[in-house]
Amino acid sequence: MLIHEAAAATGLTIDTIRYYERQRLIDERHITRQPNGYRHYTAAAITRLQHFKHARAQGYTIAEIRTLAQAYDAGQLGAKERRAFLSAKIGRISRQIAALEHIRRTLEQELAVLREGQA
Repeated sequence: MLIHEAAAATGLTIDTIRYYERQRLIDERHITRQPNGYRHYTAAAITRLQHFKHARAQGYTIAEIRTLAQAYDAGQLGAKERRAFLSAKIGRISRQIAALEHIRRTLEQELAVLREGQA
């Protein structure tokens, strides 16, 4: 499957697929070169790219995806490791939510002060 076909199959852009290649998230295990130099994406590449798309939609960073992909490729991504990773991710999200709520409260207080000053 050529890159434009891989893009259509995954819903990713060609640039995104190339970015994942540059990041070494997909490599020679997933891509072969045709005699004309074009890349051929395997079924495994398409599956992997779909997993990446799903992970990004869930808020995973490229660094997190890389960590998970490396663990998976090394055969070290069992249920225990996934639980630990997900627990850590939930913890980071909870801290982000708390920080954003603090910012919102601060802004709401500033807005209230400004509204009182207009009255």
